[in-house]
Amino acid sequence: MQCTSELCVKSGTGVGVGTDNPTDKLSVAGNVGVSGNLSSTGNISAAGNISVTGNIAAADVCNAAGACLSQMNSFVGAQLLVNGGHTYSDCTVAGGTIVDSDVSLKQCQFNSATCPSGWTQYKNYSKTIPTVCSWAAYFGSWTNTSCNRFGVTSSHDWSNTVREYILCGYAYEPPCYYQVWGSCCGGNEYATITQIGCY
Repeated sequence: MQCTSELCVKSGTGVGVGTDNPTDKLSVAGNVGVSGNLSSTGNISAAGNISVTGNIAAADVCNAAGACLSQMNSFVGAQLLVNGGHTYSDCTVAGGTIVDSDVSLKQCQFNSATCPSGWTQYKNYSKTIPTVCSWAAYFGSWTNTSCNRFGVTSSHDWSNTVREYILCGYAYEPPCYYQVWGSCCGGNEYATITQIGCY
């Protein structure tokens, strides 16, 4: 064995840096700094973490338990959404986007007013835009303003918020003396849902 204060060359074993007992062709006790590329035709094993500020080019990366990056897509896709109704893959296949919920599990966000068939809205998660209420919009030229109740609903960005509404129109009131029942007259007009959260 030939050793200096930092380097040992052990016959039949290898080179030790910071150790006088190399167990591999190159054993380093301490950190290794590489300013260029580090290439390996075999495996790279680490008992601790590997931190990278650039890219890792590898056919696959696996941990000691045998979990590999090549399995990541199928693993993530099989994860269940909140309430266990559907998986991440179900969400993306249906055209949705996986987003946070108010618990640790995710929900699926759709750019529509209702959930797809077989899906259920998660709480009141949605995004809305205002809806205008006017009897004139329902009855064309009949625009006697003394009988109209106009209004615009409020709205909200993506959140767990109850859908906004306003009481719209009178069912029967002088001087109109005109009674009609409909989706607007004497009822509620709701804000328009543009995004909805489902599971």
